[in-house]
This record gives sequence, C-alpha cells and structure tokens, in this order.
Amino acid sequence: MKELTANSEVNLSFQSDHKSYASIMGIGNISDKIEDLEVSWIDSLGKWFEDGINTPDITLIHVKADSVKYWDGEDSGEFKV
Repeated sequence: MKELTANSEVNLSFQSDHKSYASIMGIGNISDKIEDLEVSWIDSLGKWFEDGINTPDITLIHVKADSVKYWDGEDSGEFKV
C-alpha cells in the first residue's frame, strides 16, 4: 500500500490460456471503508476472505482506467477510456 500511496499510477495485466493479453493503465485509490467493500463484495471472494468485509486489514483498490491495450494472436490495439 505504501507504493500506491506514493505513486497512484497502476497497471493491471491479464492473460488467458489462449494467448490473449490485456493491459489496463490508470489511477488507483485505496479504500477500507465498509460502504465501499459492501458495494464491491461478491460471494466468491469469501474463498480468500473468510470473515467477508470484516476481515482484518481488508482493503479495496479502485482503479480508474485511462487506457487499455490488448493482444490476441495477430490482432492488437489500444483505446483511451
């Protein structure tokens, strides 16, 4: 969290089994507010957070995307959000 507080620029990278890639660049913000966690919570997260939104030190990182790049075999592109 110290790194994100010092520099809020983030990159999220994803890869599928089929050689598809996505890279999302944007600004990250940290929140530990129960209200934010309630809005974002989905039941499948319980697998990692047994106490749900009441898990000690649970933190939400909200990323506002600026741009997205993708690669899928021979196709690729970028767009601004």
